Parts: sequence; structure tokens; C-alpha cells
Amino acid sequence: MEFQDFRVDDTIELEIKFKSDTMSINTTVAEIWEDYMLIPPIMKDGKIVGFNDEGCSVNLVVNDPDAKRTLVWKSIDIRPVRLKGTVYHALQFSGSASPYNRRKSFRLYIGEEMQIKVRKDNVIQHIDVLVKDISEGGVGFLCSDEFNISKTLTLRLQDKNFSLDLPAKIVRREASQRGNTFLYGAAFQSPNKLLNKWIAKKQNEDLKKKNGR
Repeated sequence: MEFQDFRVDDTIELEIKFKSDTMSINTTVAEIWEDYMLIPPIMKDGKIVGFNDEGCSVNLVVNDPDAKRTLVWKSIDIRPVRLKGTVYHALQFSGSASPYNRRKSFRLYIGEEMQIKVRKDNVIQHIDVLVKDISEGGVGFLCSDEFNISKTLTLRLQDKNFSLDLPAKIVRREASQRGNTFLYGAAFQSPNKLLNKWIAKKQNEDLKKKNGR
């Protein structure tokens, strides 16, 4: 997949890395202009976001439906431009993309409500979230509350008679299309042997169900 394969209205993801933090923004292709891909401007507090700070890099991530895989162009150029009176962010990249493995460890699908403990408005709060999946390294969850990247929290993993508190830090945030929920990715702050054993146990249970045993 190369630049010329993109079309207007294609869905893309920008993976923004700043020092040790990562967040994702889903957007669409607004225009193809010369050798630039134009997208709607990325705004914060009513201002156009710049990506020129030291330690900031932006990757372009797309799903290739034909090859059934995820691809990435790393460290693309992104800058605000004005074309025919309309402001965009312009993306410039070249060459072929590389295969992208977003997750380095096995992720177990959960799809259940659990609680996180987080400091909000100087008060420790317990907030219900929908846990999407979990791995040895982190957790993905949906929540209507908005938290900043690098926010620390504690996930209470609950499964029948088993419970475990897992400190984590938010490293990814994606707003839903409706704008009323956020999908977060949080990295656990330290390895946990009990978590690893629990994930292995759940994997074995899933395999037995699939094999009809």
C-alpha cells in the first residue's frame, strides 16, 4: 500500500508519541493535494495543534482490507496548511508501509464491567468502566470520563472469587465517534505474576471450550 492508494473519506489513525506517552486520533482523508494528504485540522482548546515539539513524532496507521493487516508509516511530516480558504493538517510521507504489530503480548478479550480507582478533583473515586481486553502489559477499557495521557489509576480485576489491584498509567486515548465515551489504553506499571497466571488460566479455559472439552 502506497500514497496513491488512498482516497477521500478513507479512515486513518494518527499515532502521536511524545517522549514516553502515546495517544491515537482517528480521522478521515479530506483531500489529496499534490503529494500531500489533507485531513480536518486537529484542534485543542480552540487552537490548531502543532507537532514540532522536540520528542514528538507521528505515525500513520491504516488497515489494509485487501491484505487483512495493519500497516504503518513512521515519523511522517504533519503541518497546518490553508487551501482555498480552508485550514487542514497536511500529511506527507513516501514509500511503502511496514506491517504494524500494535500489541506485543497476547490480549484476552473481557467485555465486562469492572472498577478503576483514580484521583479526580482531588478526591479518590471508584468509577465503573467496561474492560475491553487485558494483557500482561496493559488493559483497554471504555469510560465516559475524560482523563489525560499519563494519568495514573488502579484497575480492580474481578473474576468470580479472584480479585487483583493493578496500578497502571494511561498511554492511549481515543474519542468515540459519538463523543460521549473514550477508549483508553493503560500500561501496567510493573509485571504481576498473579495476573500472568490468571491470563494463562483463562486461555486454557477458552481452548477447552473451543475444543469441546
